[in-house]
Amino acid sequence: MPGLKITLLQQPLVWMDGPANLRHFDRQLEGITGRDVIVLPEMFTSGFAMEAAASSLAQDDVVNWMTAKAQQCNALIAGSVALQTESGSVNRFLLVEPGGTVHFYDKRHLFRMADEHLHYKAGNARVIVEWRGWRILPLVCYDLRFPVWSRISTIMTSPCTSPTGLLRALCTGRHC
Repeated sequence: MPGLKITLLQQPLVWMDGPANLRHFDRQLEGITGRDVIVLPEMFTSGFAMEAAASSLAQDDVVNWMTAKAQQCNALIAGSVALQTESGSVNRFLLVEPGGTVHFYDKRHLFRMADEHLHYKAGNARVIVEWRGWRILPLVCYDLRFPVWSRISTIMTSPCTSPTGLLRALCTGRHC
């Protein structure tokens, strides 16, 4: 399986100004080619603001912008945005393919020290996205502090873990 070429984009975000932030990322994305995945920062349209969801860009507007950039770069574009949904405000990680397929993951572990849990609803679904032969498990910032959430619970098998492989290794180790 070929490796993934990943680009991480960072910039000082314009506080609570989605259109200005998208213009900055437009300029950064202009010359990017030959990448498989492009990752934008957490809450890339607003900055990490607790009140961002109330005045955020609509999800459709963000997805349309991300789709255009995914097509332009022929890459999966990913990043989180503060959104107002029917069930409340969420910190939603969007993954958009060049063909327009949209995947999303709502941040599970909200950052209590910044009172994120008082302003946003925690997600409860683990999402795995298949992209160019890779399985990607999106996590947002503080989620990384909780490895149990990202642990794969299925047993992976290979010839070296089969009983035959273990017996051969045991025999080799004991010189028999």
